[in-house]
Amino acid sequence: MKSIIGIILIVIGVLVYLFFKNYHGELFSYPILWFFAGITLIWLGFYLIRKSKSESNQKVKDSYKKTISKLKECGLKIPVEFRDCEIIANKYYQEIAKSKNLKIQAWDSLYDPGSNVKIEEVNQSRISYQDKAKNEQIFISPIIYKDEITLSFILEKHIGTSIYIDKNNPKLYYFDLEFLK
Repeated sequence: MKSIIGIILIVIGVLVYLFFKNYHGELFSYPILWFFAGITLIWLGFYLIRKSKSESNQKVKDSYKKTISKLKECGLKIPVEFRDCEIIANKYYQEIAKSKNLKIQAWDSLYDPGSNVKIEEVNQSRISYQDKAKNEQIFISPIIYKDEITLSFILEKHIGTSIYIDKNNPKLYYFDLEFLK
């Protein structure tokens, strides 16, 4: 709702700004005040849109935390030792622009295409667990932004962790790796 109000304020602000930018009539006294009121409406609209996005992100995070706490309280707890787990690693490279200004990026790409970007290595790992004795489903952790060697050293310090499974829906589970944060 706030984003819709923000968009409406931006549209009204742009219209007021454009109308009073070159206004020379006598109907409105102090047209410069209306000009700045239009700019203020534009800024207020952008603020409301940004705030509504952050509130929706917060709602998603709160829902995620609530689901995790519910799984920890009511779910089936499976103790897992890391020696029974497998680390799945992925590594790739991405180009990151050195400048955020698009005009500078365009000019740099014409002059020397490789000079405006830096190449960054991204390491991602996941932990996979399957109880081979019971031949259960495979449990895979969320993405961990560490390379395989670093993650294996961290996991050696910790003996194990737990996986919390929803009793009604075994596909809904939580791989407890809070010690990595």
